[in-house]
Amino acid sequence: MTDFRLTPFCCFAINYAARGATHIDGAVNNAANNGLQRRPRVDIFEAESRPRGPAEPRRSPINAQYSMTADKISREEWNTDPLAAGVAIYSSVPNDRRPEWAASILAACCHRVANVPKPIQYVIDLASDPKKWKLAHDAFSRVRKLTLAAERRPIEKLDHYLLYVAENTAKVIYNASGSSAPFDRDPGAWLVRCAKEFADCENDPPFTFSLWSLLTDFPSASGP
Repeated sequence: MTDFRLTPFCCFAINYAARGATHIDGAVNNAANNGLQRRPRVDIFEAESRPRGPAEPRRSPINAQYSMTADKISREEWNTDPLAAGVAIYSSVPNDRRPEWAASILAACCHRVANVPKPIQYVIDLASDPKKWKLAHDAFSRVRKLTLAAERRPIEKLDHYLLYVAENTAKVIYNASGSSAPFDRDPGAWLVRCAKEFADCENDPPFTFSLWSLLTDFPSASGP
């Protein structure tokens, strides 16, 4: 019988709620250091290697301050209409918590691929420092170049979905900075939808469950 345990990414979400703040830097590397099994696969990205391993389900804390409630959004809606679910989820995430919320989702997805391009890791790194959020516009452009290149040559489908998750994560981070010329108003909604497509492509129920938990668990807004 498989021994399901909390993944490092799930522990990240729980610890974040408990402490009120955390850094996402090195999230993918932390997972690697915790002994998750590597599942190698062929990849065309010329980037830093990242371990690929099974994700285990986590238990979502029942806490109205940090967790979304069942009457707001259900996992069933995420399955049937992920964009509508995304609108509900994103609107519930406090603006100053959106970058870390989005980056935690991207980091979880990164753990499921063999190689993570440096532009994607850069997006994750920006989320932990509010002073750097305004740099996410450039980070988006870097990821977008990879996406356009991927449309001209075949890559693994999972890697393609990872690029979409990264693009929308960069948009969320930049919009939270309050800088001029923001992206569209609902990148977080599209992030939720792209995360669902990534999970469907991966087709691993425990991972899908843990990703859903990350989507719907986030800390409350910081104080004045």
